[in-house]
Amino acid sequence: MLLDIVVILLPLILGYAIPLHSRLWLSRLQKLTSQMVYLILALMGIGLAFVENLDLHLVLILKSVALFSFTICGANLLMLWWLDRRRTPLHEEEALSTHSKWQMVRESLRMALAVIPIAVVLGFLLSLLGPPLMLFFLSFHT
Repeated sequence: MLLDIVVILLPLILGYAIPLHSRLWLSRLQKLTSQMVYLILALMGIGLAFVENLDLHLVLILKSVALFSFTICGANLLMLWWLDRRRTPLHEEEALSTHSKWQMVRESLRMALAVIPIAVVLGFLLSLLGPPLMLFFLSFHT
């Protein structure tokens, strides 16, 4: 599990450390990041497909997700409030972004609504394939 976190967070940290000013490369990286989010969500769906008695564990999984989401969102909002209080105000031209906040929220919701049904269907189909496929994937994991 720690290795999974490192694999996800290391590129994120390295991405913030490398300055990039080319609009072409920024556009490419944005598309690649979007595709990587889809890949990560699909892999998470596949991982859920191999959980035995998922219906029994679903309540615990949902409680954990709700707790982590609430904690992370709360910490992010608290930190943003703290940073907003410390920073000097930017000029209005610099503060404007290319996309409105509502466009970004709509895009995130569209992505989630596209990925969730795909992950559920893919997980269901993989659960139908059963133990042979699970043994195939587990042979690579160990």
